[in-house]
Amino acid sequence: MAPRAGEGARRSLPQQWPEGVEGVQPHRDLFRATTKRSHEAEFELVETKEAVVAEEEGVAAWLKADKEDLFRACTSITLGNGQKTLFWHDNWTGDGPLKLLAPELYKIASRKNRSITLLPDHEDTIHWNLTTSGTYSAASAYGAQFLGSYSRFDTTKVWSANAEPKCKFFAWLALHRRTLTADMLAVRGWPHEPRCLLCLQQPETATRLCKDCPFTVAVWDQVNTWTLEGVPISGFLPEPGNVSDWWDKTLNSQTNRVRKRRSGRIIYTIWSIWKERNRRVFTGQRRTHREVTALALDAINQRDLAFAGSLPTAGIG
Repeated sequence: MAPRAGEGARRSLPQQWPEGVEGVQPHRDLFRATTKRSHEAEFELVETKEAVVAEEEGVAAWLKADKEDLFRACTSITLGNGQKTLFWHDNWTGDGPLKLLAPELYKIASRKNRSITLLPDHEDTIHWNLTTSGTYSAASAYGAQFLGSYSRFDTTKVWSANAEPKCKFFAWLALHRRTLTADMLAVRGWPHEPRCLLCLQQPETATRLCKDCPFTVAVWDQVNTWTLEGVPISGFLPEPGNVSDWWDKTLNSQTNRVRKRRSGRIIYTIWSIWKERNRRVFTGQRRTHREVTALALDAINQRDLAFAGSLPTAGIG
């Protein structure tokens, strides 16, 4: 499977979806109108000479580079003859474009618009990722442009928690996967250690750092033991899923007071884990999971003491 040179300095996305895939053929004007409606209030859309010339080759050329990225982010490709696939820019690996997976290598690549061929006698198959059927819809394309612009989870668990503002803000970033963990550093092309420095096993991500890393799990287990005097809460320890869903599960059927206090405990714990991660990155110093847990509980107690006049004095569970 070797890359081959593509035609021209730039390749656009295909106008036609592959034959034989029922319902996957989006209408070019419909996708263009969908994108234009959401952006025209913010940006003046100007048809450049290049866009006009390339319009017949596909919708992304008309929509300019930012629209190409949006379209590629919404699709995945099963390789065939490579006529519709760019080696660096399209999602043919199943894990995203190679230019994002290997940004340092992409920087030094001399030919960034090469295509790739796997089965010369077969057409590339393009799948629309935003619907379960793989069928393009204007509604899904329109909604994709607002991903990340508003929260898809209950924000009160963060902003109403018994925690300091700086810790709440960090939790907000973690829930949006915007902390500068290794995966995000790679996207920016910044130097980084790809492995999680807490366990040195798997690539570091915000989700892994907050709940899935073995070191993190040990911290949560210790927090659960110390704060509840050895009485476990069903569903409190980390389990498969994203951080927000797991967090919500720990708050189910709880009073408002308990929800605030438990959210504060979660925030201070992931804050302490993040500080331990940074301690290892920037100073080379290491603490045990018990020491990290002690630091988290100390932060919780200090906060409770500071608000002793306005908060109930019950335990931190």
